[in-house]
Amino acid sequence: MQIGPNLGIQAPLSFSAKGGGAPPVAQTHLFIVAGQSNAAGRAPDDGGPYFPLGSLEYGAGNTWSAVGKRLYHGPWEASDATVANFGFTRQFAIDYAAAHPGVTLGFIGVAKGGTGFYFNNWNKGNPEYSQAIARINAALAVQPAGAQLKGILWHQGENDGQDSTAQNAYAAALTQFISDFRADIAGGANLPFVLGGHAYGAQYYNHITHSAIQAIPNTILRTGYAPADIPRNATLADAIHYDAISQRALGSRFVTALTEAEANTSLGGSASITVGAIVRGTLGAGNSQTVTGLSLGTPATDRLMIVGLQGRNSSFGAYPQSVTLGGIGLKRVASPNTGNGRNGTTLFYAKIPTGTTGDLVITWNAATVTAQAGYVVLPVYGARAHLARQGGFNMQGGGNGYGTTISSDLTVGAGDLVLALCGAQQTAAPVATLDLAVSDNAALGPNVTMALGYEIAATPGQRTVTGSFGGVTVNNPGLTVMTLRPS
Repeated sequence: MQIGPNLGIQAPLSFSAKGGGAPPVAQTHLFIVAGQSNAAGRAPDDGGPYFPLGSLEYGAGNTWSAVGKRLYHGPWEASDATVANFGFTRQFAIDYAAAHPGVTLGFIGVAKGGTGFYFNNWNKGNPEYSQAIARINAALAVQPAGAQLKGILWHQGENDGQDSTAQNAYAAALTQFISDFRADIAGGANLPFVLGGHAYGAQYYNHITHSAIQAIPNTILRTGYAPADIPRNATLADAIHYDAISQRALGSRFVTALTEAEANTSLGGSASITVGAIVRGTLGAGNSQTVTGLSLGTPATDRLMIVGLQGRNSSFGAYPQSVTLGGIGLKRVASPNTGNGRNGTTLFYAKIPTGTTGDLVITWNAATVTAQAGYVVLPVYGARAHLARQGGFNMQGGGNGYGTTISSDLTVGAGDLVLALCGAQQTAAPVATLDLAVSDNAALGPNVTMALGYEIAATPGQRTVTGSFGGVTVNNPGLTVMTLRPS
């Protein structure tokens, strides 16, 4: 499956006035690119299109000049600046220029590999933070005439995901950073800020830091989230860094997320969330499945489709690699709940405003999943996309002889929709019940169960969600929980 643009297109974009009218007034839109190595880019060059003709960067000579194959990110990235590896900025520029004819693009790169908050790189006053701010403001002081600063493109968090203390401190550190960074950039106080998602399966992936990133658009105005997992999970050039096709896909997602950030001028919270009818079924064995003609509920501009998937194979390492519903690529909520021998439970979502039916298409990472797999589809109305808040995602799981219940905690707000997906194996007749207002259970096979539950939270605070198995000790359970915020 191809991700992103047709890489066979080699010609750069160019623009010219046609006809007898006066040419359009030239515009230059500037973007800051910051974070760590996946923002700077480590993907080997794919020979595809470079930056659009006329694109600028604040380069090694501390002047504005034509950008090369790879964006320059300052003296700390000088050793990589001559290498033909690249990041998401290249495809971002191509897509943005196509959507904004007549606009010249300019970039200020300040990403540095191996950096984080816990390691004292990006907190206000840290050396890298101070160097980045100085470089950005120096570039803006000599910016092209009439240029407009349009946004910050940020990809970071892998390093902070490697230490438990850093993981738990990440959400607060990231929130403070966004405030400080905007304030210290000349003219940046209300600047759109886009955060890139992480690829599950990468060596430094961590669901705590990633879920904090996903929640930012629901906690900070004029921010957006660019997922790394649509139309499929990003693939890697090595154990850590995204390959070229994934960097191009991510660049396209950054353009979409920039529009989201520009429109994110209210954090909502006053609407009432309602849900439609649950649609569920079993999946056959194999590497991929297509379920045709699923009911999507009543079309609406705010319809958010939630899809829950459970699957296992002989090594219990199966998780969905790519999921579409009605032809729309779904975003994964944080990470799939796999490992420790458990049945994997994964939640996905997407805004799908039109259509009453659609096909569900799933591709798994494993060579095959057994017939003990299933899906649940739930239309939700009146909810904002992405996780409701920091701490709004969690998961629990285990192996053989786990017990008769499984629980997981998360943070909720009044009016939030709390969702849970639970599955397990057991020798008795499959039974699973979630302690939520609605709990829908079904068997996936001779001894496998999967339950979806939900409720509207009445009060804010910590909520423990528990799945019970009728007093029967189960094997390999998984429980995934999340919250959605009212719009």
